[in-house]
Amino acid sequence: MKAKHIIILLISVLIIVLIIQNLFFTTLKLFFWELKLPLAILILVVLLLGFFIGYLVHSLKSASVRKKQKQQASRESAENK
Repeated sequence: MKAKHIIILLISVLIIVLIIQNLFFTTLKLFFWELKLPLAILILVVLLLGFFIGYLVHSLKSASVRKKQKQQASRESAENK
């Protein structure tokens, strides 16, 4: 088993344990909304939101770097001609 798979498995197990230990209900107040939901669901939603935001930031940064590299390569090829 690769190290990457072991790390993913460990993180998954830790998330499952965290969720199982936090099944009681809590109230989430945001502006004028009030939601009563299990803490495990709230943790899971926040975790997924964090993963999504991290992926989005990484994707935007990677696209910016690729664009700069492409522009630099086109400048270099124009200078060589």
